[in-house]
Amino acid sequence: MKTYQYNELSADQKQALLKRPKLDFTSIFEMVTPILEAVENHGDEAVREFTVKYDSVQLDAITLNPADVSVTLSKEVQAAIDIAFDNIFAFHSAQMQPKIEIETMPGVLCRKVMRPIEKVGLYVPGGTAILPSTAMMLAIPAMIAGCTEVVLASPPNSEGSVATEIIYIAQKAKVNTILLAGGAQAVAAMA
Repeated sequence: MKTYQYNELSADQKQALLKRPKLDFTSIFEMVTPILEAVENHGDEAVREFTVKYDSVQLDAITLNPADVSVTLSKEVQAAIDIAFDNIFAFHSAQMQPKIEIETMPGVLCRKVMRPIEKVGLYVPGGTAILPSTAMMLAIPAMIAGCTEVVLASPPNSEGSVATEIIYIAQKAKVNTILLAGGAQAVAAMA
């Protein structure tokens, strides 16, 4: 890692170092656009095909209802998730503001109204790591906000499901559906 002493740099050097790199997304769009189009045009079948291609898993169904899954976790893991869940819930619950209403002048009533987004899609990466923290940090605020339809997408494991920790969190957070897909195809399917 190269180190610089700010007070020893010229104005031009400071400006050059503070420039944000210009990223070329052309290659990413070239790869993602056909996936988005395939999912838009062919729906679930395209998601199944990309799941085979990228995750090496053949799925009969691309979704599961977390409420229908029996989950067994060790006492230690379940306790750790429960503690984290409660802490995250407490923090985000405190962010809910009471209704604000004020009469700024006779007959003029101003108010702040908060409404949940009706439908939300949550993406929890999979791959080499299980990310229960990501599932909690996304699903708990959606639950507190009162979102009526919550879909959690995560790449399937070799058994065609997701980690039991993720399912347990989905159950606690009242997630409606788990989409067994990752990557651009998952985001496209949720959209």
